[in-house]
Amino acid sequence: MPLQTFFHHNLKKTMPDCAFRIDLCSHYKDLQTYARSLEPDTEDANDLVQETLYKAMRYREKFNTAMSLRGWLFTILKNTRVNAFRRKKFSNNLIAGEETLSYTKLYYSASKNDGERNCVMSDIQRSISELNPEYGLAISYFLTGYKYHEISTMLNIPIGTVKFRIHMARGILKEKLSVYHPH
Repeated sequence: MPLQTFFHHNLKKTMPDCAFRIDLCSHYKDLQTYARSLEPDTEDANDLVQETLYKAMRYREKFNTAMSLRGWLFTILKNTRVNAFRRKKFSNNLIAGEETLSYTKLYYSASKNDGERNCVMSDIQRSISELNPEYGLAISYFLTGYKYHEISTMLNIPIGTVKFRIHMARGILKEKLSVYHPH
């Protein structure tokens, strides 16, 4: 039995609003055409139409006769497709393929234990304390969360000087702490 006939037959059994069901089924072919324009795979397009019809039936009380049923159905279909695409894209970003996982990436993305974290923080603090005091003070304020203009005011120096000192401090720290860099 074709999907349209099955859907139409089952709606007659379960839905009291006959006019809505008949009008809904009259848009089936248009929905299929639109779904195929959005989704190249025929099975996915058919699933999209089925999901659209299901949502239309489920939320039919939200439809009012002043609206165009065709437009309402097309909006449901388009939104369903967009949401499915976003879910798929999001899940693909969360699940990496085996070929993208390497020991180095796993090692540096794994959570560290407190002992290791304490050693790293100790090395960072020691490296900052060994900096030229001008650079050390500027980078310390910056790492604490102060903005360039706030540091400029606190140290009573131009903002350009603050940016230069932080830039220099970063370069020196990067070199001193290169053992922690994953490359």
